[in-house]
Amino acid sequence: MICVSILEEDINRALSRAASAAQMADVVEIRLDGLSDPAPEAFLETISTPLLFTLRPEREGGRYRGPEKDRLAILAQTLGRAAYVDLEHDVSTSFWEDFLSRREGTKLIASCHYFSETPSEAVLRQKVMDLKNTGADLGKLVTYAQAPEDNLRVLSLPLWARRELDFPLIAFTMGPLGRITRLATLFLGGAMTYACLEEESQAAPGQLPVRTLKEMLAWLR
Repeated sequence: MICVSILEEDINRALSRAASAAQMADVVEIRLDGLSDPAPEAFLETISTPLLFTLRPEREGGRYRGPEKDRLAILAQTLGRAAYVDLEHDVSTSFWEDFLSRREGTKLIASCHYFSETPSEAVLRQKVMDLKNTGADLGKLVTYAQAPEDNLRVLSLPLWARRELDFPLIAFTMGPLGRITRLATLFLGGAMTYACLEEESQAAPGQLPVRTLKEMLAWLR
């Protein structure tokens, strides 16, 4: 699946761009932490394409600076209505248990990001097991590629996670060296990849424009 990320401050611009993304994406990610008022209701009412809501705190590379309790309360409003909700790997067990008990069809993604490095294979595999142990429906593990071999370690994870853990995993690397992994992961067992609408609207370093990504997929299939 291809997920297009929308990271905007203005709600009207975010809605317009989400509507454009919905025409090309399998899933539209609404980065609520980008909005001056992180309210999900308008997107739930107007976008029919499956929605993924993320309210990323600063500790995980996002823009949200408010109290953790308030952040999770906003995300909880989407349970049972959104297709996906992204929760960080380090959210407390009590919050994970609360979300799991109230999801009502919403799939939970347990996510972890390494913004400056790619750890060893042993560390990465342990982190995937930690993500699964949250009870989430699928995991997301993204690192920063400093060398080509970093890409190989991360791209090996989705198939390993499916075979050994029966756990769907989103896995690719960020940065210039990691751009290829956003395409390759779809052919190596990755559950989903992330794209942007245009090059200048990247929500993370190395995101490819959705049109470019879909053209490359068409050439390879």
